[in-house]
Order: sequence, then C-alpha cells, then structure tokens
Amino acid sequence: MKIENYEIRYTSLNNTVIWPHNPLAFGSNMRSNSYENGKGIMRFDAPVTIIGDSAFRDCNLLTSITIPDSVTEIRCHAFYRCSKLLEVSGGSNISYIRAYAFSGCLCLKNFNIPESVTTIGYSAFSACHSLTSITIPDKVTHIEYNTFSSCRNLTNVKIGNGVTHISHEAFLFCMSLTNIKFGSNLTSIAESVFKNCMRLKNIDIPDSVKEIGEYAFEGTNLTTITIGKGVDFIGKHVFACKSLERIYCKSLNPPMLWDSGLERASANIQIYVPASAISVYKSNKDWGKFANHIVSYYMYY
Repeated sequence: MKIENYEIRYTSLNNTVIWPHNPLAFGSNMRSNSYENGKGIMRFDAPVTIIGDSAFRDCNLLTSITIPDSVTEIRCHAFYRCSKLLEVSGGSNISYIRAYAFSGCLCLKNFNIPESVTTIGYSAFSACHSLTSITIPDKVTHIEYNTFSSCRNLTNVKIGNGVTHISHEAFLFCMSLTNIKFGSNLTSIAESVFKNCMRLKNIDIPDSVKEIGEYAFEGTNLTTITIGKGVDFIGKHVFACKSLERIYCKSLNPPMLWDSGLERASANIQIYVPASAISVYKSNKDWGKFANHIVSYYMYY
C-alpha cells in the first residue's frame, strides 16, 4: 500500500512539549518503507511551546513543517535525518535551535531562521545538502562548532551584526560557498572555519576581527583576501591555498603571522600594505620572509 498524501494534526490541549516516543509524535508508520512515495505535512493545533529531543528523528517521509508561534525552543535532534524534509515555515518566536536539530535533512531548501533566534547549537544544520542561502539573525552572538558543515550547496551566507565569534569548522566542506557577508561586530574566526570551501575566491575580513585561527581558509581557491585593521593574530596555514595572488593588509602594525603557509601560495603573490608601513612589514620577523612580495598601496588613504 502506498499513500500519496497525508497530514498529521496535534490536538491535545494539555501537551506543551513534544518528547521522543510521545504519542503526539509520528509513529512507526512514518518510518515504514511502504510509505516511501507519500508526503508528510506537519501542522500543530496544540499550544506546543517546546519540540523535544529527537521528537521527529528519522521521520523520513516528512516533507513540510509549519511551526506555530507558540514554540520557543527546538531541542537536540528534533528533526534529525528527516531526509525528505523540504521546507520549514512559521516559528516567529523561536529563541533556541539546539544541537543537531535539523542535521542530516538532506532535502531542506527553505528555512528562514526567525529573527527571534538567539542560539543555534552545534551541528544544527550540518549536512543539509540542499540549503543554498542562510541569514544569521542579529540576536545570535556565536556560530557554534560545525553548525553548517557539509552544506555542500550553500552558496550565500549573511552573518548578523550580533555575531562576535565563529567557532571551528562552522562552514567546513561547504563546497559551493562563494559569497560571505560578515557582521560589523565579529571579533574572531576560529580554526578551519572555511576549510575546503573550494569555490571561495574572495574574502574581506572586517576591521572588528582580532584573530584568525589556523587553517581557516585552507583548501579554498582564494585569489584575494583583505585583512582588516584590527587583526593582530593570524594562525598557522591560514593562507595555505595555491591560488592566492593578493593579500591586502590594512593595519599599520603587522599582525603576528604564525607559520603562514604562504609558501603554498602563488609564486607571484603580492602583499599590499599601507605606504607608510612598508618598511615596518619588510623588517618584521614574520612578514619580512616575504619582503620581495611586499608592495605599498594607498587605497585606504
């Protein structure tokens, strides 16, 4: 037997939390191979405020979710590996999206993270292969470890002005990523954040950033990177990409450059520094190794 379309409704007036194995959650039929050509549409009629841990984990026929405004929290693994989930709508009062909440939702294309969200847990959207665009709301202050890793069709990322830190491997293996807009208050980019983002060619690091962690751009195809005025530490192998041709340093004081990996960059790489600081860069113990590649520019004067 195959069902082409069906809908599950939640009508219990007293259930404010959907927990794993809760009778309100999808039962075994949602996981049955006999329904593999069906379409699952989820709507809540009950006044649900929390979608609990693993509540809809592996519901592999779920295709559409409409989350009511009563929901404030989506807990760990809530929709983990809902492999046919295409879109999520509603949820305008969600504050917390916990770890692995939508991880492994291979078909998820449309999900506008609500402006109300303050916390997105680690790996919350990892391996969402069909996501193409993400905007991080201004209320979020921290992009956690592995949050969007292996989102292999993610092309555009806009990071809100509230974000101060991007944790390690947050965008690891986002192989289609080409456009990143950083927020104005970002202070640190951790190690391997954009590692193996192979289509990434240009990056402009904001002046607010203080440090860039090791391997941050290893395995990309960067040709140009602009390093903001505030950067004072660059970890090892940050520039370990053979395609790199131009580095623009805006600071008058050379950032600490830890085992830069510039040896792997293009043999014709040019390092542009403010005209008044060219001698400082060339005599610096880190940057001076590449003195023959350092030239002055007046772009920021």
